[in-house]
Amino acid sequence: MTDYTPQQIVARGARAVAEAAADAIDNHPDLEGATYSILEEDEDKGL
Repeated sequence: MTDYTPQQIVARGARAVAEAAADAIDNHPDLEGATYSILEEDEDKGL
């Protein structure tokens, strides 16, 4: 079993930036077990 400390990162910004970050996480071999959520709370503001 691997020892790890869970982390939570909260950021605000454009949806395209969040999608690019998600793609980078998905394609990084060291982050294979990482999970994340993209919340859409600011989409109605055009962010």
